[in-house]
Amino acid sequence: MQRVLLVFISLLLTSSLAMAQLSLSQTVMNRYDMALGANTEVETFITNNSSNTITVRWERTEDIISDWQSFVCDKVLCYLPNKDFAEFQMEPGETTYFKVTLVPGSDGSGSVSVDLFDVDNPTTDRVNFTYYGSTLSSSIKGVTEKKSYSIFPNPANDEFSLKGLNSDIQSISIFSIVGREVKTFARPVDGQKFNVSDLPRGMYLVRLTGKNDTLIRTLRLNKR
Repeated sequence: MQRVLLVFISLLLTSSLAMAQLSLSQTVMNRYDMALGANTEVETFITNNSSNTITVRWERTEDIISDWQSFVCDKVLCYLPNKDFAEFQMEPGETTYFKVTLVPGSDGSGSVSVDLFDVDNPTTDRVNFTYYGSTLSSSIKGVTEKKSYSIFPNPANDEFSLKGLNSDIQSISIFSIVGREVKTFARPVDGQKFNVSDLPRGMYLVRLTGKNDTLIRTLRLNKR
């Protein structure tokens, strides 16, 4: 019985190790200073932690405005914006770069999500890299010095509060990840709770503005 138990534990450990073949140095990146028409690139590193040569496939999903573009660079090539997937091989223990670029054509926000997985184990050996980009600040006059602001709780279910809220903030606007304004709170006060119960689940950008539409800060809100 003890021998059977040890074998069972050994199999569980082996299975657990097999599930961790692929890893990323970063899984989420954000850029809020994107310039119109400019390539804004972010980079992560992917590692094959296994003792085998594997074939990695990546598949891209976009949530961007129609005049935005995105493209991907892996260890083999930098692909045109119409390329949504590709494959490349990785040697045991190899680490290589993986780049995602956003090119905004108009003011707003967007995201690119890329799934990377071992083609032989697509369910267990899978990682995701997501890039959120925004040009919201580029269309607003001036940017004030950044102070300490944060949203809590975050993720939020029905409402959230803003830590650091003061008289400098004249309005709080919430944007979808594709740049559509979905809520605005004028003249917020310290201790106020902001109701977001009617918003669908997902990622949102919360823009804090001061006098004369001066951008104070852009924060990210995860709505459950």
